[in-house]
Amino acid sequence: GDYTVEIARRLLSSGHSVAIISIADRHVDIRSDGLRAGCKTIRLPKQSDWNARWKQLREYIEENKPDWVSLQWVGFGYQDKGLPIFFGRHLRNAIGATSLHVMCHEIWVEADGSKSFKGRVYSQLQREVHRRCFKALRPACIHTTTEPYKRALELIGFSAGILPLGSNIHGDEY
Repeated sequence: GDYTVEIARRLLSSGHSVAIISIADRHVDIRSDGLRAGCKTIRLPKQSDWNARWKQLREYIEENKPDWVSLQWVGFGYQDKGLPIFFGRHLRNAIGATSLHVMCHEIWVEADGSKSFKGRVYSQLQREVHRRCFKALRPACIHTTTEPYKRALELIGFSAGILPLGSNIHGDEY
């Protein structure tokens, strides 16, 4: 959340219109609309029905017609085992032809090449789910934070740029 708010803050200061929509928010029990850092927020509870969340996102996209959607990707945020099998297809259907940027904060376990057997098997499964998900998403642009993640994404057929994370701790806040 903090990284997303920081990106939104910078976009707002550059004159862009920005909204933050959390489609799997574990910190709310019911939909919550508000403002954070001058940015409209919509928080949809993780435990609510996915179809209802996709419908609300689709309605927002249709009403507001954004130029871009930026997905802050953490596979475990969308499915507890990091296997969001139908996520890509559903998100693409919800946003329609809107250009999509994906920021990969985390990808699959063992993406750094760890050697445990269980880790390798789980990694292969997650890798295939991610590949299919990203194929369905058809992102116009992909970024990640580290060179190992960049190489891992290339192994499943996706080019990514490196976008280092800045600190979300500001001196004026302390």
